[in-house]
Amino acid sequence: MTRDFDDDAPRRLQDAGGLINARRRDEAERIRARQRDDDERIYVVTTNLVIDAQEQLARRRRLDRIWRAGAALSWLSLLAAVIGTGIAWGTTGDLARFVVGYLICGGLFLMSLLTLVGVYFAGRNVSSLQRLEAHLASQQKALWQLKVKSNPDVDERGKLYREEVTTAIEYYQADSRKYRTIHNRHRRPRRLCGRCGQLKRIARNARDGQPDLCDGCYQGPDAICSICSRIRSCASRDEQGQPVCVTCYQRHRTGEPCARCGRTKAVNTRWPIGPVCVTCYTAVLRSPAECPRCGMVQPLIARDDDGAEVCGPCVGFAADYTCKQCGRAGNPHSRGRCAHCVLAERVNALLAGPDGTITPQLEPLAAALADAPSPFPAIQWLKESPNTKLLARLASEGHELSHELLDELPPNRNQRYIRRLLVHTGVLEERNEDLDRIPSWLEHELADKPTAHASLARPFLHWFLLRRARQRAAMRRHPACADRDLRRRVSVALDFLAWTDQRGLALADLAQEHIDDWIAGATSQRRYMIRYFLKWTTSRRLTRELTVPSIPSQEPQDLLDDDDRWRLLQRCLTDDALPPDVRAGGAITLLFGTSTERLCHLTPEHLKFDDEHAHLVLGRHPVLLPPRLAELLRQLAEQPQLRPQLSRAHPGPQWLFPGMVPGKPISTHGMTQKINRTASRSAPRATGRCPPSLLISPARSSPT
Repeated sequence: MTRDFDDDAPRRLQDAGGLINARRRDEAERIRARQRDDDERIYVVTTNLVIDAQEQLARRRRLDRIWRAGAALSWLSLLAAVIGTGIAWGTTGDLARFVVGYLICGGLFLMSLLTLVGVYFAGRNVSSLQRLEAHLASQQKALWQLKVKSNPDVDERGKLYREEVTTAIEYYQADSRKYRTIHNRHRRPRRLCGRCGQLKRIARNARDGQPDLCDGCYQGPDAICSICSRIRSCASRDEQGQPVCVTCYQRHRTGEPCARCGRTKAVNTRWPIGPVCVTCYTAVLRSPAECPRCGMVQPLIARDDDGAEVCGPCVGFAADYTCKQCGRAGNPHSRGRCAHCVLAERVNALLAGPDGTITPQLEPLAAALADAPSPFPAIQWLKESPNTKLLARLASEGHELSHELLDELPPNRNQRYIRRLLVHTGVLEERNEDLDRIPSWLEHELADKPTAHASLARPFLHWFLLRRARQRAAMRRHPACADRDLRRRVSVALDFLAWTDQRGLALADLAQEHIDDWIAGATSQRRYMIRYFLKWTTSRRLTRELTVPSIPSQEPQDLLDDDDRWRLLQRCLTDDALPPDVRAGGAITLLFGTSTERLCHLTPEHLKFDDEHAHLVLGRHPVLLPPRLAELLRQLAEQPQLRPQLSRAHPGPQWLFPGMVPGKPISTHGMTQKINRTASRSAPRATGRCPPSLLISPARSSPT
């Protein structure tokens, strides 16, 4: 049988493949060996560089010590010569007797000068101490990275870690405060708490399926409380070292009479004046004053022999309440900084744009927020208010703020507050907000409405309701707050259009019986407002002449006689349990029957005080005020605002009844609800003009 030459082809291919793989392995081994040699040479060179840097650093330190010793010796020799001269002149008057002293001092001075010159020439080619320390640190870091790059085993990694920790401790232990800060920062890092979800310092790390817990969420280990004998979280200990739960600790915590207010409460701290409760502690630190002894502005936490309040350093009490950043005293917040610096930092973080800086447009707002007279409420507002979240989102997007941009947002109370805040600080221009915000509200309302309804609602609002409202607003002395009524009329019109669609009716086919059915099916008197929409459709010849009946008159359920009125007036003037604004508003309404719009827009300029009497300007002529009401209005005019007031770009009036929105008084609806809610039957509803001799309280079931 003839043998084919190709029978050995698989074997030959296998041998060739094995030969190629062997050559590749040899080549890879040579490359690794060459790399190891290079790494070893680099390691040796880096080690030599570290050794050289250490030697140069030691030489620099040695030269510095010699330089300091030589300088001290030269000054001491000069000082000894001067003192010896003075003694010789003062005792005998003959300076020749101090010749030996002169020779010794001169010799020491000459030796010190030669030493200084020698150190100078020896250290000319040696870098400064700071530069050598930085160079040594960089070389040590490079050497450590080379060690890590060589894939060390477990023992070697432990050795490297110990070397790194030892170096860090030696480097920072000189400054104990900085060392403690860095140690705590690495030991207790800031992470998201697994319970509250906030970025805080972690008190207990995640373990056994439990998440990370911050200081506020971690309640301590479970143990048997030594007081209540229940197994609870015990974070405290009693005098014998036994665990005590949080509830028992607060319940059995012994109090002492406060040295400032005299009330027996838990001691928050001890000052030179004695134990102080948390209320007085906060009040003193947040109201620093000028010390009468040293003249420095500090929290007055002590008293002198005469009983006058002085600062702590004046009586030897080393308590520093000065901000480490700005130097202002009082108002401490966190990490040695005052509340003003913390507020400025958080405002910058809140209003930062995409590039991390505040745009020039928002700088007036940032300045107004940072300069708030009460920084603590402002910090709390920045932290918790939903308005700040909307403001931060607008700032982070980087768009130029305008009324049109805000109109695109959902028309809620947050959007209205941010708009008013921007107008108040001069970021946006002033406008008639009660009327100009209605179109944007309508566009959001028409988002899910049919196109036919939108084509009718838009001209009804713009060419009928808003046109008449602007004409009336131009003639009014006080704003009428017509936005609520306008929105209600548009909503009734949209409901009516939806009602006609359900019954297959067109506007041209509407008859009087359809209007009667619409009114009869109402559960409230709100549907009577369809008269405005039908009046417009009739003028546009979209419907025939239709009649909407008048709202049925309703007699008041509660009629106040003169005795009840005087009794309520006396309570408004004398009952300190009622809020001051409710007392003042109710008393003015009971006495003069003024309208709610005029009541809400009262300012301190409407009050006229002379030597004997006080008057209130409600119209053209001032009216005489009773003494108690005058004093109550004076308190409203002089008392600080409860909410933090922001500085505004253009000075505006100060309201006797300020509202929640910056720069605006309380709304008429808010004043009415506040009086009815807070002083039920203590003051009547201020919904319109009431004659001074007869005031009525409407029924509870009156239409809204």
